[in-house]
Amino acid sequence: MAWVVAFRSKERDFCLKTTSFKSKPNFEKKKSRSRRIVPMPERCTACMLCMVACAIEHTGSLNPSRARLRVNNMLPMAEITFLEECDFCESLGADVPACVKKCPKGALRLG
Repeated sequence: MAWVVAFRSKERDFCLKTTSFKSKPNFEKKKSRSRRIVPMPERCTACMLCMVACAIEHTGSLNPSRARLRVNNMLPMAEITFLEECDFCESLGADVPACVKKCPKGALRLG
């Protein structure tokens, strides 16, 4: 669900648009990244430890909904997606992203 907020000023009209929380692919941004994470959904148990680790590293909260990746339990295999703002922890200067470190089944790996 998207919503639009319009503002009026004396000089000009402008509009602030926001979109839903669904991730939209941005292929140019993904190509410019120096590293990437390869998900292996067949190994994922949907425990969401990767989401908790991501939320703790980036926001300091224990709220998985604030993570930069999503794990959906779509039986028989989980679905792992990364949001556009995910930079694979390069902004934190980490050698290995938090989600890759905390995955107990090895469903996320650097590729």
